[in-house]
Amino acid sequence: MTPDILPEGDIRVNEGEAFTLICISQLYRPVLFSKAGVAVPPSRIYNDSTIELTVAYSKITHSGRYVCLGKRIDKPDISLDGKYVIVTESESVLLPFGRDEEDTLIKDSTSVTQLNLSQPIYYYGLPYSTLYISKDGLVAFHPKVAYLQQFWRENPSEHNHPFIAPYYYSGEATIPAQKAKPGEIYYRVIYDDGSIEERAHFLHSLEQYIMNNVVGVRQFEAKTALVVTWKDVTDSPSAIDGCMDDDGVPACTDTDTFQLVLVADRSQTFAIFNYLKMDLLDHHFYQAGMNGGLGNGWTDVFCGDRCGRMDLNMLPSLYGSDMEGRFIYKVSDDVIVRGGCLPLQAKSGLEFYPQYANMYGGEIIDISGYCIRPGQSVMCKFGEAEETSAVSFVNSTKLRCQVPRMTEHGMVDLIVSADSGDLIGQFHIGLFARSEHHIRISMGDPTMLWNETNPEKLSFSWDVHPLGDGNVPVEISLLGYRESYDGINWKVIDDLGKGTVENGDHQLIFNVADHQCDGDDCWKYEIGLLEVGISPNSWTLTNTHGSYSFGPIPLGWFVRDFMMNQHGAGYSEIQCREWYEKDKKNMDWLEELLSCPCNLNQAVMDFGRFQPDMGCNMYTGSACHYHIGAVHCVRSVNPTASGAGNQCCYGNDGNLMYSADSYNGATPDRCHDWGAPPFNKPDYVPSLSHWKHDVISFYHCCLWVNYANCDLYMEQRATRDCRGYTPPKTAFVYGDPHIVTFDEQEYNLPGRGEYWLMKDEGLSIQARFDKVTSLNATGLVAVVVQAPGDSRIEARITSMDTGKQLNIVVDGKVRNFGSIMRGGHKMVTPSWQDFNGVSVTRNPSYKRQDNHGNFTILLQSGVGVQVAAVGNLIYLSVIVPDSFKGRGNGLLGSWDDDVDNDFTTPDGTMVDSDSTREDIYSVFGLQWVVTTDVSLFQYPEGFELNFIPLFDDPPLADGLNFFQVKRTCLEDPRCIHDYSLTGSIQIGLATLRTVGVIESARESQKKVLSCGLLDVPGGLKSNLNYTLGSAITVMSCNTGELTGDTNYRCVQTTDDEASWEPEVSASCHGEGVDEASVGMIVGIVLSILAVLGIVTAVIIILYRRRSSSTPDEESIGPEREVMMKPIPKTRKSTTDADTERGPARPRASSKESI
Repeated sequence: MTPDILPEGDIRVNEGEAFTLICISQLYRPVLFSKAGVAVPPSRIYNDSTIELTVAYSKITHSGRYVCLGKRIDKPDISLDGKYVIVTESESVLLPFGRDEEDTLIKDSTSVTQLNLSQPIYYYGLPYSTLYISKDGLVAFHPKVAYLQQFWRENPSEHNHPFIAPYYYSGEATIPAQKAKPGEIYYRVIYDDGSIEERAHFLHSLEQYIMNNVVGVRQFEAKTALVVTWKDVTDSPSAIDGCMDDDGVPACTDTDTFQLVLVADRSQTFAIFNYLKMDLLDHHFYQAGMNGGLGNGWTDVFCGDRCGRMDLNMLPSLYGSDMEGRFIYKVSDDVIVRGGCLPLQAKSGLEFYPQYANMYGGEIIDISGYCIRPGQSVMCKFGEAEETSAVSFVNSTKLRCQVPRMTEHGMVDLIVSADSGDLIGQFHIGLFARSEHHIRISMGDPTMLWNETNPEKLSFSWDVHPLGDGNVPVEISLLGYRESYDGINWKVIDDLGKGTVENGDHQLIFNVADHQCDGDDCWKYEIGLLEVGISPNSWTLTNTHGSYSFGPIPLGWFVRDFMMNQHGAGYSEIQCREWYEKDKKNMDWLEELLSCPCNLNQAVMDFGRFQPDMGCNMYTGSACHYHIGAVHCVRSVNPTASGAGNQCCYGNDGNLMYSADSYNGATPDRCHDWGAPPFNKPDYVPSLSHWKHDVISFYHCCLWVNYANCDLYMEQRATRDCRGYTPPKTAFVYGDPHIVTFDEQEYNLPGRGEYWLMKDEGLSIQARFDKVTSLNATGLVAVVVQAPGDSRIEARITSMDTGKQLNIVVDGKVRNFGSIMRGGHKMVTPSWQDFNGVSVTRNPSYKRQDNHGNFTILLQSGVGVQVAAVGNLIYLSVIVPDSFKGRGNGLLGSWDDDVDNDFTTPDGTMVDSDSTREDIYSVFGLQWVVTTDVSLFQYPEGFELNFIPLFDDPPLADGLNFFQVKRTCLEDPRCIHDYSLTGSIQIGLATLRTVGVIESARESQKKVLSCGLLDVPGGLKSNLNYTLGSAITVMSCNTGELTGDTNYRCVQTTDDEASWEPEVSASCHGEGVDEASVGMIVGIVLSILAVLGIVTAVIIILYRRRSSSTPDEESIGPEREVMMKPIPKTRKSTTDADTERGPARPRASSKESI
């Protein structure tokens, strides 16, 4: 019989009982003690008293931290007092080292000791196969690293190389022959080559230790380890007299002993700092931490980047893990992750993984904060959600909390409250539609449609593995969602099933008749979620979710029987008319909306104010179920003050689709699909409020009544036409660098350093230009954007091949977007992330390889900034709405439609636009230099005063043929310049492509005059183009008789207005919509489409330079794609057969909304 093991890991025994202890070391295994014959898997155990164990392992006797299980024996070998079996505290924080461990003693540390590894390890995202051990308390990844009197957190520009320093100090050389000077430096490298079992045990114990003590590490197979020990070392100031006093007595008696352990697999690297004693006098520039190299920053030993100067002598007495004097880090990625836990003296915040979850919650988060003990009261709180208790203690360094259902998205506070105090981190909540889905609903069988009212059966499947390994007991629920004057309400309204399932994918099929609502729930809940979950008692260390949800889903099938009994078959019509009467009482929100762009080209180019609708996106191939006939829809990025948002959809002809012409037209939203601040209250909840006000009413008025009352819905959700639309303006920086201002002035600025691109009271954009060749030619390598009070977003070219082309730094912290491959390991984060007042999205790519190199930054003001990496350059576009007209200045000028004043200095001096390059640079450009005191960059570099720019045309790069350059560039001078200078065909073609984008942007940003909707309710028209010059014939009516004029032309009446001529008098006299006409209304565009060529023109502009002389795409490489995406080929145009087929019923999709 074995004793009970409590959830915290304690072993419970009865008082007076005897046990044999079966123990394993957390640093070495297996370990045999007493009569134990087998080793057991390690698990943390907490105890209140001590049993001293001395464990023999491989001829080495040492004390350490052990994990022990008790086993009953007939004749006691050990007497126990008290109730708990406990483990020893280690006598030494150090891993065993020295000659007994076959370590190498560095006999002369005057110079660095070079180590060549058999397989690389990752540090700050880069692989390294060579390391350098220094007497100055560090292991470096560059040979020229030594102690310098400078603070690494200030990111000095000189000698800034990557290194890990458990103690960065002015180390005195250790030379054993000089007996007066103390100190020894040992090291050993351990590989898992399968040849020596002892090495494999050592690595395996380390990997178990790492997984137990670092958040988010659920798979790790140690392949390489390095142990470096600085024993009894002294520093140069102490040894100034040769470590001898005036009497010839050794004087260097205060010494330090510390250790660095690096352990790595093929993609992950971890560092352990062990401090036994730190008695040397702490000098001003002595530091402890990790340096990423120039631009990558410094991380202090335990307080992150927010702590000040610390007393390094305290390190042996601080708890940074499960024991004093030990600190653990994951160092392989762009951001250092602290392992272990925090001493009470620390000022940094939480570590947790994952750092994001979707709005419906269910994810289990590994959290590390202050070091904890079992019995402590610990609570987790996410944003404005209800407080949730810690689900389990993994050990003294980690706990696990489940993300609750949320009614907000973006960055929220994660607060962990414990007896030792509160710690706060920033956690990202994403929209469900943008997250990975673990539940899939069946839509293949037309009798099993979730968005219908009369299915016979319904089915869905779910992933079992995220809920845990082995047999998993699941509970499947239907959740109802409701908004009312009382607030927001969730309720389990039906239990769909429960049971135990195996690994893999599981499916539930149920009879709808067996799951019908009853009582008040039928009135209250029209939309809901599916949820599959497990009990907290079933959670293990392997599961990543306690539950997951899917939705929203319409509950017509769930309330069907009740509603039929109450109102008969026409209950949806009753619901529709009740909604209509209520909704029309307040339509002021429509006046707050942005006007739709007039055509598809404008919608795509206005990326600061409009972004693709997830349910109808030509870049991702979504099916446009709710807008049949559309090729692309966009939504306004920012909600109005009342929380509304606009949607604009475009057909095959590139024209705006009106809801008055088709039930598939664009419909604005009373509640923005993406929610609106402050969230967390009715009408402002992402997705769910939109479904309540804008979607479920579409089902009642249109889908569930065969479109009989759809006119009522379309009346309330009339398309916001483009007569009030004012195009934005775009400025560009690309190539060498070439700059195009908002007023379309083009020039080159070959400066080096940091400059103001745009300086306005509502927006700051700064650029960093640096040398890109051995010549003094420069290009854009970093840009930073910030509006007052919002998060600061910096995009910068990565210095080496990290698997990413751009680092995105948000408020000083590197953020990853989408999936990234590193060492064969795939890291996945959201592609769209919302921060304080600003959103960043990684743009979709069609390349074979996407290297984290194309992003859009979206501000609340409607400003959009696109950054795309090509080689070692950034191609930039900045788009501003008309609210910025006449505002700001800088290298991009001010949008006032006056190209002659674009070269205006901060003091108002205007430089002639015909000036020489030298004058433009010196008289205009240098006046916009950013000084370090106002720099927004994480690590300001300022301006290089002695830099002499390259003003002349560059010489041809080595290996290039000028004829081939001209041929590739189609004789475009900007492409020729950049290709010749850099020798890169990718950069040359990116410049050529950007020239095409600039031309397309100029076309799209010309004012398009529109006459607006030709409003003839029920009329069938020859085409749906309502812009200037269009001629339309009203051909017939769906029902009734057509009267009035039938031929109209859109003509210009003033400089800024157009109207229909003659005045619209056509009308259809007749009532209702007969069933035969529904198909024509739903899929309307008769067969006569006036294809204006808008889409085709954009494609021609963007691609016309690709001729037979252009290099094959395969030879261009993965960096072709920059700036805005071209409009792809659209689907086949609507035909007679398409329009005659009747209404297509949209199928439920979590990513699609009306």
